[in-house]
Amino acid sequence: HIQGLSKSFGKNLVLGEVDLHLFCGDKIAINAPNGSGKTTLLNIIVEKFKHDKGTVRIGDGLRLGYYAQEHLDVLDEHATLVEELQKSAPIAYWDAVSYLKRFLFDLPQIKSEVRFLSGGQKSRLQLAKFLATNPDILILDEPTNHLDLKTVLALESFLKEYVGTLVLVSHDRELVRNVVDRTYELKNGTISKGLSSES
Repeated sequence: HIQGLSKSFGKNLVLGEVDLHLFCGDKIAINAPNGSGKTTLLNIIVEKFKHDKGTVRIGDGLRLGYYAQEHLDVLDEHATLVEELQKSAPIAYWDAVSYLKRFLFDLPQIKSEVRFLSGGQKSRLQLAKFLATNPDILILDEPTNHLDLKTVLALESFLKEYVGTLVLVSHDRELVRNVVDRTYELKNGTISKGLSSES
């Protein structure tokens, strides 16, 4: 729940009187040009930045996950994919295998070490590890940057099935159209009334 949120950097007003209320299970996208304050808003929600005025409140007991544009999880090159996944989530071996297959890894890859993956496959593993933490509220800031097509498709499939609350910032119009229910416009420091993603 966000009410009357304002944030300035020096004399530059980035966010002014932002109001946004989401219920559990809502899936929304925030659309705006670069430099308009989207990332600042997300950083305030996850308490990386302090806001100047207003209220920001997350529901009691809800776990929040934030995947930033440059999400660089340090991978153990000598761990197997299952071992690396199990560092993020307490998941049994064969459950881990099934989960990694959802992210388009085959069994030989899953049984091999991280060092044998390509750069794109390592990005996919990083994303899989993050999503395996299964937060109640998932905040994604340009998650498809630097991802290959396979990884984008795996992400889209996961988000369609995800039952928590989703806040997505992305220039990937197809991803937005396929996974969110409502799009909000951030313009001149305020968020306009949400529009259906089908409109």
